[in-house]
Amino acid sequence: MLRLITARMPVTACLLILLSLPTLAQKRVSRADSIAIFKRHIAQTPGGYTYEQHATGDINNDRQADVVIIAHKPNPKPNTTRVNYDRRVLLLLNEPNGRFKNGPYTDQLLRCSTCGGGSLMDPLSRVDFFGKSLTFIQSYGMGLKTNEFVTFRYEDKEKDWLLYTISMSKSELVNGGKSERITPPERVGKRDFGHIRFQEFTRKLIPAN
Repeated sequence: MLRLITARMPVTACLLILLSLPTLAQKRVSRADSIAIFKRHIAQTPGGYTYEQHATGDINNDRQADVVIIAHKPNPKPNTTRVNYDRRVLLLLNEPNGRFKNGPYTDQLLRCSTCGGGSLMDPLSRVDFFGKSLTFIQSYGMGLKTNEFVTFRYEDKEKDWLLYTISMSKSELVNGGKSERITPPERVGKRDFGHIRFQEFTRKLIPAN
C-alpha cells in the first residue's frame, strides 16, 4: 500500500495533485502511466532505486506542477532486525514543453522506511509545498517523539534549492494518551549551516536530540 503525501499550495495556484489522482503536468494520463514515467526518471540516477511514492507541486515558483519522487533501494538493508530500505528523494522538473527533466537528488534527507519507531512506522509524515519553499516533515521516536521539519528554498539567481531552515520539536502523549504535549520548536537557519544545496544535504546537519 502506497503512503499518501499531501501538499499545501495557495488556492489560486491549483497545482496540488495527490497520489490517488491521475493528472500530471497539464496532461491527462493514467496513474500507471505517470508512475511508469517516474520510474524511467529514477532509472537515470545510479544505484538501481525503485519507485515508492510521489508528491506534486510547484517547487520553483514557475506555476508548473513539478514532482517530488521518493524511491528506495530494491533490497532491504542487511543485518537489521526489521525490513527497511534506504531512500532517495529526486526532484522532477516540469518543462515548458510539458516534459519532465531530472533535478537534484539526495539519499540523506529521509530516514529509512521503518525508522520511525513503534510498529514498523514510516517516519515520513508529508511533503509541503509553499511558494519557493519545499518542506519534508518526519516524526520518529517512541513515547517522546521528535518532529523534524527540513525546508529548502528555491533561489532564482542560482537556479537551485538551498537548505533554508531545520526545525525540531518534541511531542508526547499525556493523561493516559488523551492529549499531546508539544514543546516549542528549535530552529536553525542558513546563518548556522551555511550554503547547502539540496544534493549536498547530510543528516549530520540535523541537531542532536
